[in-house]
Amino acid sequence: MLRTENNGVFCAACAMSFLLNLQWGMVTTHLPIYVHELGGSPLEVALIFTVFAGLISFTQPVWGFISDHLGKRKVFMVLGMFGLTPILLLISTQTNTMPLIVLRGSTAIFVGATVPATLALISDISPGKMMGKNLGINSLFDTAGFAVGPIIGGVIADLYGFARLWIFVAGICFAGGSTIPISWFRPAQSEEKPRRATRPRILQSR
Repeated sequence: MLRTENNGVFCAACAMSFLLNLQWGMVTTHLPIYVHELGGSPLEVALIFTVFAGLISFTQPVWGFISDHLGKRKVFMVLGMFGLTPILLLISTQTNTMPLIVLRGSTAIFVGATVPATLALISDISPGKMMGKNLGINSLFDTAGFAVGPIIGGVIADLYGFARLWIFVAGICFAGGSTIPISWFRPAQSEEKPRRATRPRILQSR
């Protein structure tokens, strides 16, 4: 049984983590193939990974610090996912490799905002004794998304081509950004049981 200050938000955060890593699995495995089909060199394929990894190693702590300072975890999660959407749509239109490297690198800005904010939010709404378990549950959704992403991406690329694949991935990011706003319409679930009203002792002593 889930034990958080708001189970709806926790479930939305796990769904967002799944969708984020679903797109991550698709992009990580198929973007190098796409670069190769466009005539890219092995060096350009390597730059796809290096530029992204280098930027995200910088953006994650920066966005994490800003989200701590502002206390706006959900805002960073939503904007991060929505920010990926137009970039992936632009990737679907590219015919040269260098713009792909730049666009892939720019996704690190938004992924770097989403990941630390998600982990911080789950920590914020989890009781101390349940924090490790809840973070583990979120990690399960991370891994599941990355596990099924490559096979789903492979099927879509085979059937419809790479351009349609990136449009599909953009839709996944938009859906991920919508999970938190949807959870706002659900009331927070308190773990405390309502107490029965007791009669004042002055009346009970009659």
